[in-house]
Amino acid sequence: VALSNVHRGILTWKLPSGELEWQITLGQNGQPDPRQAFSPGGRFVAVVADFLTKAIDIYDLDKGQKSGSIEFANRGPDLLGMAFSRDGREFAAVYGQPFSKDTERVVIWNVANGAILSDFELPDPDQRKRDMLNSKTSLQWFPDGKRLLFNGLYVIDRDSKSVVFELPKQTLDFATVLTRRVLT
Repeated sequence: VALSNVHRGILTWKLPSGELEWQITLGQNGQPDPRQAFSPGGRFVAVVADFLTKAIDIYDLDKGQKSGSIEFANRGPDLLGMAFSRDGREFAAVYGQPFSKDTERVVIWNVANGAILSDFELPDPDQRKRDMLNSKTSLQWFPDGKRLLFNGLYVIDRDSKSVVFELPKQTLDFATVLTRRVLT
């Protein structure tokens, strides 16, 4: 799979032959990189369908077509990160303004029916400061589905709707922040 701003779309190839299988064109305001999320197993990919409206399209890579869309009513903030849950049943997104202390919102959807399961703002202004160095891995689920790791620094708890732990931030070693992952 290749996500390309140059081609405004998604390319997939058959392996090991290398034959181009699908070329999916996104809309005029589509933004496949740097924000995307793959479902467990890689069958689905979510991309920013329209960076102006913050709409998210989900594509079925086995069929080479769009399988659904997510519209977010509050279109003011930027989409900072998104991720499918480990079991693929839920999808989360974080919205806010990079490098500011403006309101940061977490929204979680049911993938099967598109219903919003949770929608909350982080209550403490100190929890909204962030370092947007790597938006490709900016949101990850914990295996139990109860917490999210945001920007490799902040552990967000779904029940308390707040940051419950902040990992130490490195002052000079940016690679440490960029490579933090949630493992089982």
